[in-house]
Amino acid sequence: MKKIINNKGITLVALVITIVILLILAGVSIQAITNTGLFANAKKAKEKSMEGQLKEEISLAIQSIQTEEIYKGNSVTLETLAGGQLEKELKDITAELTDGEINGEYKDYEYTIDSNLNVTINGPVTGVRIKGNAEVQTGYVFEGSTVEIKVTASITEGTITGIEAPEEATIKTDTSATEKVYTVSKSGTYIFKVTTDSGKTKKLKAKVDNILSAPQITISEITENSFKINVENDYPEGAITEYRYSVGGTVKQQGTTDKNYTVTGLTQKTKYSNIKVIAYINNLNKESNIEKITTKQNIITYSWDEIAEIAKAISNDSSITDDSETATVIVDGKQKTLSIGEKKSLDGKVVKIIGFNHDVLSEPDTAYVTSSVTGKAGISFEYISPIENNEMNHATGGSWVDSTARSRLNGNSIYGKLSIKDKIKKVKKESSDSYSGNSNPTKCETSDDYLWLLSCGEIWDNGYNGGSTRGYTKLTDGKQYKYYKTKLGSKAFNESGNYDEKYYDTWLRSVYYKYMGYEKYNQGTSTNASWRYVYYFGFCTFNNVRGVCGSSRTLTSLNGNGNVHKDIVPGFCI
Repeated sequence: MKKIINNKGITLVALVITIVILLILAGVSIQAITNTGLFANAKKAKEKSMEGQLKEEISLAIQSIQTEEIYKGNSVTLETLAGGQLEKELKDITAELTDGEINGEYKDYEYTIDSNLNVTINGPVTGVRIKGNAEVQTGYVFEGSTVEIKVTASITEGTITGIEAPEEATIKTDTSATEKVYTVSKSGTYIFKVTTDSGKTKKLKAKVDNILSAPQITISEITENSFKINVENDYPEGAITEYRYSVGGTVKQQGTTDKNYTVTGLTQKTKYSNIKVIAYINNLNKESNIEKITTKQNIITYSWDEIAEIAKAISNDSSITDDSETATVIVDGKQKTLSIGEKKSLDGKVVKIIGFNHDVLSEPDTAYVTSSVTGKAGISFEYISPIENNEMNHATGGSWVDSTARSRLNGNSIYGKLSIKDKIKKVKKESSDSYSGNSNPTKCETSDDYLWLLSCGEIWDNGYNGGSTRGYTKLTDGKQYKYYKTKLGSKAFNESGNYDEKYYDTWLRSVYYKYMGYEKYNQGTSTNASWRYVYYFGFCTFNNVRGVCGSSRTLTSLNGNGNVHKDIVPGFCI
């Protein structure tokens, strides 16, 4: 039987012919694409996209710089941009100011910034290209130490012949013509110049801002017993790890990053020297300049006539408040200053300033002849020791308003004998209302006084039952004076502490918050006479040595000599 063979494969000749045809078609297609500029257009589109992106990045950087600098009150110009602002905001950018515009390179593209801060991308960098970097060592040091700058350079064609450094930079490591390490000892901008065999050069800029100057201190707020040390350097945030404040060789404060410290507990009219601050950057440290001061004598040198004029000016200055520690005003064209706690002699006694613009004037329209701007007495004084030891009241009920102490203080026996009585201003004083029957005080009443005793609310900002109570009185009868705010702060009214060096236990005008006992009183003398219970009340007291609130009833007994006597330490306003 005859075998039939069916060849269905492709022959070698046919395969070669097919490949030749495909190559011809491919060549025609590539030539057609090339002639239409498709590749070139794609390349141009990529470049335009890159140029748009770079323009946006530079423009946004300028806007960010403007936002930050204008907020600080600084201007943004071509000079400031080329002076380091752009290089701080963008990495790998160069900026040189020539002929009223900035020219530079950014990410292998050339750009221009005109006088209106408009950005133009001029296309990719062409020709021989020099690349380089000046890398600054990180970490903060003080002047006296050095920071390294590593400079490297490369070129696309030709040879780097050297790196020229500024005079302030010292060579440390000369690895090769394309790599060197320098050291510098001060913060600033350093320009390195890369040279080539073709004569083309490139400047590399290194901005060093981590070499910190020695701390500079000033002394302010000098009083009779304190002064403040201030570090004036504007160090970068987080650069300083510790400040140590020292006076006379003794460290007064350490382990802090606060740039000021108030030294307290000093003696008046005393010289203090060798005042300095030691600043630390981890284990590195640097001492400040050394200062010396003399604490003030806590005596007011102005006359009472001058003090009266100063008080008037203070009353007319709304920027001086009851929370001001010092008051500075202009009187007769001269600047005059008074401070809380300063003292002045008065008729053989001594008084101290306890507040400014604190007490409301009873006659604000006429107290200083003309109407007062603040409506308050300019200066509030308090005696520093008792003017007498006497009774507060000799009744079983009552309050400050109807007390014998108030009548005595504002009468001829005390107020009427003061040499400055014509300068003292009548002010409004709050106090708990009187006892009625056997009920406790429920509200404050107001009196108009030339001389007055302090209240619990004017000494402490807290009381026996929280809330609005002050000391041992039920109500808030006045606002804490700045003097006592400084001395006692928020110390508990019953918390003992070393407040003053002289002892006295004085009456306060605040009524004690509850009755202090009662006794049975025989109204007659016969055997069938009726009996009644008489309730005692009392006033709060102030123990100045311990700085605590106390209390005392006004009568020890209804019969006989039962009036309780305590120290009287009044205040007044000028």
